[in-house]
Amino acid sequence: HCLASLKMTQYPRYDVLIIDNGCDDPAALASLTTLASREYPIKVVRIEHPEGFNFSYINNQAAQQTDAEYLVFLNDDTQVRTPEWLCQMMGYAQMDGVGAVGARLLFPNQTIQHAGIVHGLHKGLAGHAFKGEHHHSLGYLCFANVARNCIGVTAACLLTPRALFLALGGFDETNFAVAYNDIDYGFRLHDAGYRSVFCPQAELFHAEGETRGSSDCPKEQTALRRLYGHRQDPYYNPNLSLDNERFEVAARRLTLGPRLPSQKLCVLMCTHALDHTGAPKHQFDVAQALMGKDGLEIVVFSTADGPLRAAYEAIGIRVIVASHPLAKVSDLTAYDEALISLSIDVSPGSVAVVYANTLETFYMVDWAKAHRLPALWNIHESEPPENYFPNLHPDIASRALSCFHYPYQVIFVSDTTRAIFKTLNTAHNFATIQNGLAPGWLAESTGSDRVTARQSLGIDEDVVCVLLVGTVCERKGQHDLVHALSMLPVHLHAKLRCLIVGDRPSQYSTELADLVSQLPATYRDCVEIVPETGDVAMYYAAADLFVCTSRVESYPRVILEAMACGLPIITTPVFGIQEQVQEGINGLFYPPGDIMALAEQLTLLLDNADQRQRLASNARPVLESLSNFDDMIIAYETRLREAAQTSP
Repeated sequence: HCLASLKMTQYPRYDVLIIDNGCDDPAALASLTTLASREYPIKVVRIEHPEGFNFSYINNQAAQQTDAEYLVFLNDDTQVRTPEWLCQMMGYAQMDGVGAVGARLLFPNQTIQHAGIVHGLHKGLAGHAFKGEHHHSLGYLCFANVARNCIGVTAACLLTPRALFLALGGFDETNFAVAYNDIDYGFRLHDAGYRSVFCPQAELFHAEGETRGSSDCPKEQTALRRLYGHRQDPYYNPNLSLDNERFEVAARRLTLGPRLPSQKLCVLMCTHALDHTGAPKHQFDVAQALMGKDGLEIVVFSTADGPLRAAYEAIGIRVIVASHPLAKVSDLTAYDEALISLSIDVSPGSVAVVYANTLETFYMVDWAKAHRLPALWNIHESEPPENYFPNLHPDIASRALSCFHYPYQVIFVSDTTRAIFKTLNTAHNFATIQNGLAPGWLAESTGSDRVTARQSLGIDEDVVCVLLVGTVCERKGQHDLVHALSMLPVHLHAKLRCLIVGDRPSQYSTELADLVSQLPATYRDCVEIVPETGDVAMYYAAADLFVCTSRVESYPRVILEAMACGLPIITTPVFGIQEQVQEGINGLFYPPGDIMALAEQLTLLLDNADQRQRLASNARPVLESLSNFDDMIIAYETRLREAAQTSP
């Protein structure tokens, strides 16, 4: 189809070089032989990389096999749509200072696939401008339909002078074998003083991923962050959002001038608990990192005491624990009175920003509003918001929902969770900051001694240890794992040890213990339920396989911990988990609640050490491809400082 469409090309002086990358399909090989024998200017060369598919390598090699002045890299899943495409691209290519020209590409459904590359999309990686917009859409300032400079253009259809391409070393075969080689080439062109041009008059169809699929290698994502994560796209206005490809105005306040050294910013960080569950631990990590930032003072307010209080005080953060202000509130009048009488041992006048953690602390957003204080609200829950206020008076629940309008920003930890609340984004103040794993925890965990950990837990070396970490509750779905264990083939019983870490007294916990007691005697003793603990490093060090059975999650810390410890993962793909785990790369998915599917995935990995090792080898690369802890802290610090400037 690609070759047939080329025949409509008006530009007369071109020939075609087809790269056969190790094709083994008889019909395709016969077709290539036929093409090569025609008088039509087509040449077929066979180029293979010894270590597998390497887009950069095969194109670099092909560039050596022509003496043409210009090269067009063209994917085989493209089709020419406008006869003048190459004339237009060559027109821009011959202008002084132009190093690359890219086409406007459409999906087969005629939505936009590519209109230039924007650096910083997809959580600091790169993406295509206006992707998914209808092809009639003009876009911001008509950018989807006018020629303009951009930081790069996709190699699916990229025109560049051959001499320049070779002088710059071609595509990077080491760091970007498959993905991001085009944005890397664009940056290197830019650094060498050349421009990349988007040419909308050159229009082709592109069935993205149709030939080889669309999954990116985590190592290449990591390389892009390492090499260009600090760079700002010079052709993308910083007032525009990087949340999507539509060039929307960012709802952010820009800093005008430096902050005076004498300006101390006191941040009142409010939480519902001081235990070792996900959201309180997340807040502790953020608070600890922010304490070292210039001019920031942290005070923590909680309505329940717990072990994190001592951890806060050990690093010099003051903690205020008070009774819950809504404990005896039954109607809106009493709610308003409770807010007025809420006594926090810190003067509101000394507070610069209020940070409220989880939906449960909505009243602190209201308290901030009453005192005319800027606020950030960090949401970790992934169920519809109305599900979280069933025990409140309807008028108070309505007030809780209205709180979404007030904060400077409502911060979610995953895009999937953020989408659930989109109808409440009436102030356009929603943002996503994905969680990162604190370096201290990472160093402690990866330094754990596997042999010592297994000896401490009484696990033999030839036993496969399955680990599930998380507060034992219905939302986490631990019952599924026990049910699935009962379905495993008999031959697996002798080489299995299962640790369920995070137990706390509840009806669900009692039922979990009963389920374990009902397992066949052959492996009942191989399942251990461990109480909630703040030190899980030993369990990760001893494990061979991590399982997550959650029904509802946002961006679970335990998944990050498992990847940091190099574990293969079996998990439900609920909410933000699908933004963390790459299926088939470092983990396997199963539908939540489908214990038969879970049993099948367990059997697959328990029976196949090589498969476990393949997934495990990608665990840390996938983690490194995500936003890291430093990225997260910079994002929170930036929002706090911006919010402080909104104070009247």
